Amino acid sequence: ISNLKSVEQCFVKIGKNEGNEVYFPANSKSESEYSFKFKLSEKANELNYESGVYDLSLLLGDTLMDSGISLNLGSVEVEFEAPKIESLPLYKQPLLHESDTTLKALPEKHHTFRKKEKRAPFFVSVFF
Repeated sequence: ISNLKSVEQCFVKIGKNEGNEVYFPANSKSESEYSFKFKLSEKANELNYESGVYDLSLLLGDTLMDSGISLNLGSVEVEFEAPKIESLPLYKQPLLHESDTTLKALPEKHHTFRKKEKRAPFFVSVFF
């Protein structure tokens, strides 16, 4: 890396495992200096709000390189707040919205039927 003065592509990757990772582009300050700013809370949805230890890596790429370079910078412990669930007023969303958008099993609904009405015995009802 010491022979590289600048690279065309520089990214910072934060991830736990394959498929659960987020990339942030690093901006060039000068020929040999890069910086990046990020708000991990804005990417919490992409990380499925999973708190825990995440690996931090630097990814470098350039047309003059045979293959890209990946440097492990260490690990970071991240704790996310639970996602905020919006509750909309009745009829502001479709009635089947919950069943159409959920990824988990819905709670089972139990129905109670109306009790039978009291009626006169058959013998009485025949005479009236």
